[in-house]
Amino acid sequence: MKYYIKQKLRESRLLKEFDYESELFADPSALDTTPYAFKQLISKEEPNTDDENKFIKALERYTHDESNSLSPSGLKYLLKLKSKFPKILDPRTSSDADGYAYRGTQIDIDILLNSNIKKIQDGSKWVYVIDNPNVTLKSGKSGGHLSFSLSKPVAAGFSRRFFDGQTDKLVSRNMFPVVLEIDLNNPKLILSPDFINTLTEFRESETLLISNDVKSRRIFITADVRLLRNNLNPNTMSDSEKVKYSKYLELKQKLANYDDGSYL
Repeated sequence: MKYYIKQKLRESRLLKEFDYESELFADPSALDTTPYAFKQLISKEEPNTDDENKFIKALERYTHDESNSLSPSGLKYLLKLKSKFPKILDPRTSSDADGYAYRGTQIDIDILLNSNIKKIQDGSKWVYVIDNPNVTLKSGKSGGHLSFSLSKPVAAGFSRRFFDGQTDKLVSRNMFPVVLEIDLNNPKLILSPDFINTLTEFRESETLLISNDVKSRRIFITADVRLLRNNLNPNTMSDSEKVKYSKYLELKQKLANYDDGSYL
């Protein structure tokens, strides 16, 4: 009995490090949303605590600019509440959920060159994928969490941004844009996009992974191959350019029919 009481007291202290009342983020005055959308997420309205309001403000700033930080300890404490408030904290409850979450990023091109790339039909489009890549990708960010989207096209849009005026930077770092796919059952995923949508005008179907490392189940080569199609014509390149872009020329050759519109 003494052990049970001590354990309950310990759990109580842990949860009180993120203070909330009976509901979580249940104050409509703190959110930018319609009453109908808000009421689908909570059982009853109640004022937010200072901790709740601070987190909401920080999350709102983060959705506008990922350079704004979120408290790693706050996210970890919320992870303990995921099963208690699934409509707010569990992305699987989102209306956008289809079983997976996606992140647009860039990876070392050698991973692509040394992997078995398949071309498959994905809905109405053909895409290039690497199934079950045996690689763990580490983020250079130090915040302890990474942004994912439940929308593959949204993530693909982020990956394509790495092309915009940054071709030389990509090549100098030996990188290529991709989309990573992870299972939505990942226990480290936190926050439903339905909740995030209540405090931002952006509709990116966003959720967060509490980790700086990602082991994906699939890698999609989703960039619309502008780098490969438009900038890498070996017939018009100098010898020095062929050396500079040698790995990208190799990838271009590896992706059969690269210019047929096979991308997200």
